[in-house]
Amino acid sequence: MAVMGICTFIFGGLLMKRVKDWIGEPRMLLFAIILLIASYLITPSLPTLASFYIFVIVFAAGNNFARPIVRSNLTRAVAEDQQGLISGYSTTASSIARIIAPLISSGWLQIGGLTLGGYALNEFVMIAATGALVGVLFLLLFVVDLKSGDRVGGVGSLGRMKRSGNWVKRRDVSAAFPSPRVQTRKPSNAPAQERTGGTIASPCFRGDL
Repeated sequence: MAVMGICTFIFGGLLMKRVKDWIGEPRMLLFAIILLIASYLITPSLPTLASFYIFVIVFAAGNNFARPIVRSNLTRAVAEDQQGLISGYSTTASSIARIIAPLISSGWLQIGGLTLGGYALNEFVMIAATGALVGVLFLLLFVVDLKSGDRVGGVGSLGRMKRSGNWVKRRDVSAAFPSPRVQTRKPSNAPAQERTGGTIASPCFRGDL
């Protein structure tokens, strides 16, 4: 746990912003998914407990690179008044995953592995293969969303990102959060209503006279 905490601090606190600025969010998410898949694939071939730290480092890098990007884009994919709702769904999905994953692992440990085509795959190989399979499915979803634009993921964030270089186009942000109307002041000797163009200009209230 101490090693995982150190890796979380290094990758999530020190390196994430630098890597994101260097390669961008899309490539960073793709890189993170590949790291997560690789971390599961290399687990069965680690012979000693000391070598298990390789898994910890690779998994921590992928996890700390992917999770903030996914969460930030979930919040940007919905309206401002639905931020709490999507955050609750995200937390619920994470909790369900933490329930299902140990059950699947325990199931493989109870079964004792699987034999396919004369090849005996022990329980640890099957646990790693299951984790890698989930990563591959996530990677396929990434590719589908990247190509489909507005059809997957609600706002097609990856598709828009592919065309514009950002997760959400600037005009989408502008439409969601319009800029305040800029008033051109007239000379101070003009009547108050004429100076504001028929409206009261106030940082807290703006209404027609």
